Amino acid sequence: MNLRNVLIAILILVLLSHFVGVSFAYGGPLSLLVFVVLICALVGAL
Repeated sequence: MNLRNVLIAILILVLLSHFVGVSFAYGGPLSLLVFVVLICALVGAL
């Protein structure tokens, strides 16, 4: 992994942590679904 991929991964992790906080705050299954999709996208990108 080069520096650009590391920075993108860090940015995605920050966004994921934000989505997790929002989804647990509202208990929205849709937010959790988006969270899982973003994790799959992150794994695919790496």
